Amino acid sequence: MNKDKASIFQLFRHMSGAVAGFIQRHRFFFMVLGVIAMSILFLCRAGLQPVAIFLRVHSAEVLGLGLLFIVLRILKHHRKFKWFWIIFVVSALVVAVTFGCKLSPHDYLSLYIRYKTLHRKELAELPVTDYERIQPMSAVKTTANEIMSLVEQASDPHMVRIGDSYQFTFAIEPAYWVLKVFGDVQQVVDVSATSPALNFSAENRKQVSFPVAENFLLGKNTRVSVIRTLGPLRFFSYVPIDSRYIPDDSGEMVQIVPLLRYRGIFFPRPEFGGVCIIRQSPGGFLHFLKSLFVGEGEWIRPEDVGKYEYLRKQNIVPYEVSRYVANSFRFHDGFFAPFPGYHRGDIRIPNLPGDDNEQPFCLFFRFKDDVGESKLYHYFALEPYQKGMQGLNTSLFVPADGVGDVLVYSHYKQKDSYLGVSAVAPKVRSSQKMYDWTNNSIAEQRPYIRDVGGRIRFFWLSTVVTFKNDADYSKGAYIAGSAPQVTLTDALYQQVVWVDSSHPETWEASLSEKLESYWKH
Repeated sequence: MNKDKASIFQLFRHMSGAVAGFIQRHRFFFMVLGVIAMSILFLCRAGLQPVAIFLRVHSAEVLGLGLLFIVLRILKHHRKFKWFWIIFVVSALVVAVTFGCKLSPHDYLSLYIRYKTLHRKELAELPVTDYERIQPMSAVKTTANEIMSLVEQASDPHMVRIGDSYQFTFAIEPAYWVLKVFGDVQQVVDVSATSPALNFSAENRKQVSFPVAENFLLGKNTRVSVIRTLGPLRFFSYVPIDSRYIPDDSGEMVQIVPLLRYRGIFFPRPEFGGVCIIRQSPGGFLHFLKSLFVGEGEWIRPEDVGKYEYLRKQNIVPYEVSRYVANSFRFHDGFFAPFPGYHRGDIRIPNLPGDDNEQPFCLFFRFKDDVGESKLYHYFALEPYQKGMQGLNTSLFVPADGVGDVLVYSHYKQKDSYLGVSAVAPKVRSSQKMYDWTNNSIAEQRPYIRDVGGRIRFFWLSTVVTFKNDADYSKGAYIAGSAPQVTLTDALYQQVVWVDSSHPETWEASLSEKLESYWKH
C-alpha cells in the first residue's frame, strides 16, 4: 500500500512539474491570457453583480450550507448518519410548508430586523396634502410617447422638486440600438406635475448632453456605468436604481441615480444608500473609455444628502427601499404577527388590479412644524392581511429624500373606519353605472386630505384613464386625456364626488356642497 501511495505521489509530482515547466516556457502567452481574462472580468463586472448581491443577501444560507457540508463529511461513516439525514429533510419540509413561498424564513427575519432598526414616529393628527398631481405616472409616459415626432422614446417620468414647484421630468432617448450604443441624450422634458394638461413642447424641453442614459446599451447604460464606479466592498452591497433628472444648485441639469444598499451581515435588508450624480459631458472617445473601464458618477452618502439644497425635500429614495419599510410594518404587533395561521395584527400593501402604478405614491404632505417636515413623501395605505378586509389600517409616510423619521398614522387606533385604497375603484364605477368601464378604468387612488368644513377630512383622489387597446390593459398603457376626469371619494362616508380637473381650487367648495348633508349627520 505504501509503495502504491509513493508511486501516485511521484506521478502527481512529475505532472505538476511538467505543467509548471510548460507555463514557464510559454509565460508570455499565459501573461497575455491572464490579462485578457482579468479585462473580461473587469469589463463584465456589471453583469456579475447580481450574483454578488445574491451571495451577499443570502450569506446566512450559504454559510449554513457550508457548515452542513462539513457536518455531513464528519458524520459520513457514523452509524446514526441516516437518522441525521431523515431529521434534516423532515425539518426542511416543515419549514417550507409552514412559511410557503410568500415569506421565507430569511425574509421573515430580515423584515423583523428592518422594523426594529427603523426610526419611526407616531402621528396624532393627519397632515394635509398639497401640490396634487392629476395625471397618473403611466399616463405621463404614454402621452409623451404619443407626441414623439422622431425615432425617440421617453424614459420613466418621476415627480421631483425644482425650486418651489413640482414637476415631471424624463429624458428623450433614442429608440434603436445603434444610437443607444453611440448616441447620447440631448433633451430632458420638464413639465408641471400639478397641471391637468401636459405640455411637452419646446418651451418645456431642456437641451442637455448625457452620454449615458437609463435605456442605453453596454457601457453607456446608466446602471452599468454606476456599477463600474463601485469599489470592491460597495460592489457587494450597492445597487443603482432608475434615474431622475434634476437641476443642481447652479441650475445645470444632472442625472440622479438613487442607490439601494444592503445593510447587515447574515440577514441584510435594503436601505437608502445615497445617490450617484452624473453630470453632462460632450462625450467622445476618451469619455467612452472612461465609462468602459471606471464608469461615471459622483457618490453622495445618505448622511450627506442634507448638505445639498437640490437634494433636500427631493424624490430620491428608491421605491424598493420604501416598499421594504412598509412591508416591515407587518411586525408592528409583535414578532409573531405575520406568522402563518396566526396573522394577529398583520397588514399588507394592497394590490390595485388594472393599475400599473403600485404603491408608494410620491406626494407632497404639509405637517405642522413640530410634527414633521413639509415635503415629498412616499405614501402607503396599508390594509389588513386578509384580502377580503379592505379598511384603511395604517397610513405610512416615508421621507422621499431619506432625511428624517418614518411617520405613522394608525387609523385602527383612532377608530377612523376609513375606506381602504383597494376598495375605491368599485365605488367610483358604481357612481357612474352608465360609464363605459370596458375601455376605461381608475388609476392611482391617492390621498387628498384637506381641512374642509372645520375638520381634517380624508378623500381618495382618482383619475379615470382610457386604455389604448385591449392588450394594454395588463401593461398599464393608458392615457388620462387633456382634461382628465377626476373623482374624490370620502373615505369615511364612501361617497364619490366628480370634480372639475381644470379648476382644483373649486374642489373644496364642491365637496362641501355635495357632502354637507352627510357631514351634518
